[in-house]
Amino acid sequence: MALGGAWSLVAGAASPQGGLWPPDVVTLSEAAAIASSGEVERLVRHGGDPNRRARVSPGILTDGVLQLTPIESAVWSRNEAMARQLVGLGAVIDDSTARRLRCLHEAHPDASVRAWLEQVSTAPWPTCVAVDTAGLR
Repeated sequence: MALGGAWSLVAGAASPQGGLWPPDVVTLSEAAAIASSGEVERLVRHGGDPNRRARVSPGILTDGVLQLTPIESAVWSRNEAMARQLVGLGAVIDDSTARRLRCLHEAHPDASVRAWLEQVSTAPWPTCVAVDTAGLR
């Protein structure tokens, strides 16, 4: 009995499913939101686009599903280091993106994220109305 159980573990580990549990499917935006720098790096190195919106599952940032770029996830989760990593991996911050990130920051403030946002764009800080998260769902 124990030998059979051990074999199923070994055989399962060699299977495409990888063992007892199927592999988690994590989007680049989710990895950024949970500050998984290794997963962010892996996903980008395997073709993930650091500028593309992707699903962020309920329970990570809100109770609902969101569609965010990875850098939006980093700003929402108040993670300046993740935002810097994403730029290093190819995330582009044009004027429109900078404006959106700054307004997102207003809803989820953090001093280090604000200082970083001031560095990445010389445009004046926008006047932001409440961020419409319904548009991100």
